[in-house]
Order: sequence, then C-alpha cells, then structure tokens
Amino acid sequence: MPHPGFDTSDYPGDDHMRTWKAHSPYEWVGYYLGGPCHSDHSWRGKRAFIEELGFHILPVFVGNQGGTGCGHGNLTPARGAQDGKDAVAAMAADGFPHLRYVYLDVEPVDVVTSVQQDYIRAWIESVLQDARYLPAMYLHRKNADVLRNILTQELHAHGHHAPARMWVCGGPASFSINDVPGRSTVPDAFAWQGELDTNHTFGGVTIHIDQSVSLTPTPGE
Repeated sequence: MPHPGFDTSDYPGDDHMRTWKAHSPYEWVGYYLGGPCHSDHSWRGKRAFIEELGFHILPVFVGNQGGTGCGHGNLTPARGAQDGKDAVAAMAADGFPHLRYVYLDVEPVDVVTSVQQDYIRAWIESVLQDARYLPAMYLHRKNADVLRNILTQELHAHGHHAPARMWVCGGPASFSINDVPGRSTVPDAFAWQGELDTNHTFGGVTIHIDQSVSLTPTPGE
C-alpha cells in the first residue's frame, strides 16, 4: 500500500500543519534543511512539533546543481564535502535521531557531468564519514541510473549494503496518491513525487504543494 506525503518550499505554519494532520491523507512531509540553493529556513526548528503532530519526515538538503541551475559553477569536491558537513550539522541541530536519511536534492539535468558527479560523490562521502546519518537522493527519473550507481558505490565502500534510497520525480503525467513509487518508471524508487505545484485544500486550509507517495510512511527512517 502506498503512503502519501507532500512537500512545499516554505513552512506552511503551525496552525496549517495541525489542520492538515487532522484532515488530509498525508502521512509524511518533506522537510527543507536549507542548503546553498534553498535560502528559506522556515522549516528549521520544526522537527519536534511536526513529529508530535504525527507526521513523519523526509529531510531534504538542496545542494549546488548541474546544468545551468543554482550553484552550477561551484561543483567542486571541496564544496560537496562542505555541503555534506552542513547537511549533517543541520540534521543534528534540529534533533534528528542518528541513522535517519538525509536526501540530497539533485534537480533534473540532461547529462550528469563528471564535474557534477564528483560534487555528489564528495557530498555522499562526507555524510558517510561523519556516520551519524545516511545519504539518500532526490532525483529525476532520467538521471536515476547514473545517480543510483554513485550512491550505491559510495554506500558499499562504507559497508552499507541496503538499496540506494531514491525519491524520484518525473514519470507518467497522471498521478494518484494510490499509485506505487515504481510507477515513476524507476522500479526501485522508494518514493515518487508525481504531482507538482498544485493547490490542495483540507479542513478549509489551502497549501501549494507537490504530492508524493512512498513505500513506507517513514521514508526518512
């Protein structure tokens, strides 16, 4: 059975989150830790409150991007290593228990260049070397094969043999919160963000969100 979740760039506010927990079908939320390409920090400090409401959390760190995206000129291994440290520090500061997953946001690109791959590898390795948290990835389905290989190789090199944890975007135009993540066309997707930038209303409260489904209600655990 799929488990629905949502994410939105800016924190909706405590009252809105409370209302949606009571009236919406969502079991988990994307939680933005910030990063060089996500300057809004309104989610920060809300972990305990959100979990007390009964939502589970998928933590996201928005790193530098490839192509012509934000930070595309700063895709160095040194920057990747520092961004990995910053992601871990943000997780720790907000009180996430050890061994939770932290997802690196990698926006869609036509080609994942070797430069971008080096940045991503350095980010993953930095998280793994710290050892408090586990790396995962938000990615587009067209980049899934390359990025899965990178994440899997780094996990195996550090003694972790669980499948790479991937939150996939893109896929068929039609989407329902009753879909399974594999319908994204990435069979081993753990979660699928299948509907983008839409307004949904529950309990009289409207929030502009992306909708997702995951294999479990706890995609960050």
